[in-house]
Amino acid sequence: MRQLEPGDVNLSPGDVNRGPPSAHSVTLSIQMKGPAELLEHRIELFCQKYASCFNGTQAYLEAVDDTVERSSAATYASKWLAKPEIRARVAEIIEEHKRTFNLEAGTVLHELACIGFATIGDLLGPDGLVDPEKIAKAPDDVKRAIESIDLDEKGNLKVRFYSKTSALRMLGEKYRMFTQKVEHSDPDGNPLNVMVTFVKAGTADKAPEEAGDKGSPA
Repeated sequence: MRQLEPGDVNLSPGDVNRGPPSAHSVTLSIQMKGPAELLEHRIELFCQKYASCFNGTQAYLEAVDDTVERSSAATYASKWLAKPEIRARVAEIIEEHKRTFNLEAGTVLHELACIGFATIGDLLGPDGLVDPEKIAKAPDDVKRAIESIDLDEKGNLKVRFYSKTSALRMLGEKYRMFTQKVEHSDPDGNPLNVMVTFVKAGTADKAPEEAGDKGSPA
């Protein structure tokens, strides 16, 4: 059974009545949400969760009902996401996130470029070790690529950058730099012969004789 959530209960200022100080008791008058209002609340939670994870099954299990099977959750989520009003609410939430976190395409690409093209050489001193002064004076683009700064077993500074490979891969995919050519062949490695048949519009569902194709002679 799903536990009560804070949003499932409405309390008004007059709902809390305290008895005499000596009684040490509190009486609560609780007004439960009706079925329609509760459903609306769960749909909003679902939309918020889906806009964060983009996984309908996960969003349904975490925001609506965690007692159903994953297959059932996937079915319910698919039905909800097919509703125009839910898709519109999800899109609205995503736009709110973009405004809140300044998630413009150019900003995201710039952050990826900072990670992809950063180099540890910008932070090394003449002795080949990380120089604290160079870290402090490093350009913002280099600082954006730094994931963590720590000390190694000898007490020297150790800088870890975000994954350069992942950033470059995403940039490459964005600009279609890694287009792959897929070749199809038969079990013996020979190229496949493809036959394309053009069908006159409106004749696809007719028998060959009705479509004007008598077939090959006997």
